Amino acid sequence: MAHLYLNPESDSLYLDVTAGDRSPVDMAEVGEGVFLHVDDAGVLVAIEVLDLSRRGGLKVGDLDAERGTPQPALFQEIERMANTRTDTDTDTERGGSSSR
Repeated sequence: MAHLYLNPESDSLYLDVTAGDRSPVDMAEVGEGVFLHVDDAGVLVAIEVLDLSRRGGLKVGDLDAERGTPQPALFQEIERMANTRTDTDTDTERGGSSSR
C-alpha cells in the first residue's frame, strides 16, 4: 500500500510507493521540482512534487468510481489540506517578511 504525505508548509507532496518497506538512497529530478527517489537497486521508492499550489493544487479522484458518484469526504479533506497555504507563505509571496 502506498503512503501519500502532504505538507502545506513546504507546499509539497511525497508519494511513498513501498509503504515504507524500502529506503531511498538516491534521487533524480525528472522535471522542474519533480523528483524520483530510488533504492540501492534502482527501484522506485517515492515520487516527490514541490510547489504544488503553483501547479494548480491537488485534486483527488477515484479511478474506480463510476462517473457521477459522490466523492468520499476523505478525498475532500485531502484536497483541502493540500491546497491550503499558510498565511506566512502568502505574505512571503506578496513580498512581505517571514519569521521562519
